Amino acid sequence: MEFINNKKLQSLIERAWALHDKLNDEIENSISFCRFCSDHGRYCDIKQTPFEEKERLITIRDSLKDVENLLLHLQALGF
Repeated sequence: MEFINNKKLQSLIERAWALHDKLNDEIENSISFCRFCSDHGRYCDIKQTPFEEKERLITIRDSLKDVENLLLHLQALGF
């Protein structure tokens, strides 16, 4: 196995964190409401990410978290 440069490993960790944050934002913002209705105290759902898509994003996010943990472990070992 080829040893990974510590700078490259840190870069991979930072990129994984950034992707994880973007996925969290996408999951949290997957439902939007009509501005007219929300301005008047009502909430009509005009845009919602399908359940299957949201579930897929959650699975990817969880897998990415596992990758982050593995990279942090490798960094702690000094790779």
